[in-house]
Amino acid sequence: MGEKNKIKFKINGSEFLISAEEDKEYIVKISKMVDKRIQSLANENTNLSTSMATVLAALNYCDELEKQKKITAELLRKNDELEAAAQKAKDDLQSFSVENEQLKEEKKGLHARIESLKAQLQQTRQRPQHTAQGHGKPFYQKGTGAQAAVKETSAQRTGQNPMKINYQENDKISEQYRREDFSDPATEDEMLSFFDNR
Repeated sequence: MGEKNKIKFKINGSEFLISAEEDKEYIVKISKMVDKRIQSLANENTNLSTSMATVLAALNYCDELEKQKKITAELLRKNDELEAAAQKAKDDLQSFSVENEQLKEEKKGLHARIESLKAQLQQTRQRPQHTAQGHGKPFYQKGTGAQAAVKETSAQRTGQNPMKINYQENDKISEQYRREDFSDPATEDEMLSFFDNR
């Protein structure tokens, strides 16, 4: 403990001498505040004695002190709530930061997958499509316009002459299998039998 100071002051005409660790200026200041409060109460109530005015002043100061304590406690409570909210916001921010990094990595993975699929699609489009004769898609289908074209052409000719079919007249035949001219030494009956068997 520090050395105590002996301080002399007056309140309501009475002189006091006390020992305190606080400096003289501070003690004199609060003693003047107490003296002013007592004088104010005595002037407002002329019937009050000096002792009663002193007691009322003490009660007023205690009342103000308790009210200030409540205000201080409420401020401390709100301060604790704000600190807790700030900590939660900090934790949420850190969590969002981690989640954001994860989403960025997922986005990179998706972009890489998309580029891979694009490359595969491009290779598929550039790859030549071949169908070996006798395998894959047939040249003719039963009941299509090709059969009708053969029958019509057969009706217009006689004998066993080679027949020619212009497939440009048949818009239902796949472009993959179109040919401008086709010579077939088969007879009409053999050709019709071919289409019927398809």
